[in-house]
Amino acid sequence: MFDQLKQMMEMRNLQAQIKKQTVQVERQGVKLSLRGDLEITELQLSDELDAKTQSRLVLDLLREAREKIQKDMAQLFSSQMKS
Repeated sequence: MFDQLKQMMEMRNLQAQIKKQTVQVERQGVKLSLRGDLEITELQLSDELDAKTQSRLVLDLLREAREKIQKDMAQLFSSQMKS
């Protein structure tokens, strides 16, 4: 029972670490920040680009940020498993 409680506490700590993780990506003046829980925390558009270009860039940046978060989370899980 104590082991299960310990595992539950470790998972909560891991969830808190994931939520704190933030990735920022930028391209052509469009900026996006994404938290580890995949919440977009910032989106900055560029006045110099048309709507179609900005829409494409936002999608590209979202994919890029998500991939970075997934890599970071894989490393975090890996390090937790070794502990």
